[in-house]
Amino acid sequence: MRAAELTAYHEAGHVVVAWHFGLLGSRDATILKGKDGSLGHAHVNFGGRIPRRVLREGRVKNERQRQIIERQVILSLAGFQAERMFNNCARRSKSCGSDDPEVIELLELIVWDEEEMGHYVDFLETRTRNILRRYWPEVRAVARALLVQKRLSRAEILKVVLH
Repeated sequence: MRAAELTAYHEAGHVVVAWHFGLLGSRDATILKGKDGSLGHAHVNFGGRIPRRVLREGRVKNERQRQIIERQVILSLAGFQAERMFNNCARRSKSCGSDDPEVIELLELIVWDEEEMGHYVDFLETRTRNILRRYWPEVRAVARALLVQKRLSRAEILKVVLH
């Protein structure tokens, strides 16, 4: 499998899930071969900020904050899950590695122990895969457009997703 294809599906996963949540960013949304040396990058709006005091104290205070964190985790997981669905394998690839620390860091604001963390990650991975399955034609269309154009603006993504 070519690295560009895996990266295109990875970034398409992030973008389509962001679109599903109504969180597609306003800048160029998806890029293959970022200027920073990354294989790709998706600009998305996370749909709410986690207050600094929550980050300092290390625990969420209410349901809204928990939902914001869950959305951010699902957005982070969407890249690897889309790659995995495209490639039909469970092994982690190099392109998804940078998303993993963010997931753990965010979930540590919600969960209390390692066992709970494992179950919560499993739950959110399942939710992520279900969203991607529902919108798989859109993921495929965005990935294919990325392979051709290398950079898609928000307007171009919406045009592809809404066909």
